[in-house]
Amino acid sequence: MSDEIHYPPDLSDLEGPEELRVEYIKGLVETAAEDARHVTLNVSLALAVVAVFLTQLPHELVFGQVLAVRLTLFLGLLALGASAIAFFGYVRAVHYARMAIVRSLASADAKHARQLWAGRYGVWERKKRWYQAGQMLMYVGLALEALSMAVIFIRGWPLT
Repeated sequence: MSDEIHYPPDLSDLEGPEELRVEYIKGLVETAAEDARHVTLNVSLALAVVAVFLTQLPHELVFGQVLAVRLTLFLGLLALGASAIAFFGYVRAVHYARMAIVRSLASADAKHARQLWAGRYGVWERKKRWYQAGQMLMYVGLALEALSMAVIFIRGWPLT
């Protein structure tokens, strides 16, 4: 069973009084804003983990590790940085879609607004790979950093 929502292909559910169409478009604008805020939290998390590891982890602790642990730490940081970039690409597309949806308010064109958000060429269909890549890279990066830290804690510190 798919989690995707399927809309009527003829968009007939978006016909009706202008006030309702305008309210629907306003709801889409708010949904896009909330989506962007949510995904921006993922960007912040990824960058925060990178910043903490780069600034708060003692260099002697990192460079005192075997190559495999240092490489795992590095690859985790790289994955988190790439995750932030991928999520940012998605957020940027949502922002542009939101601006385009707002333009639909003047004409109360709810059908066009839906197409911009959830249609065949809507923001999700065009940019879902960016979001999915961001998610995958975030999980990989966090897992690699957790693995590295577990090895460091198990080995003990300071190294002698």
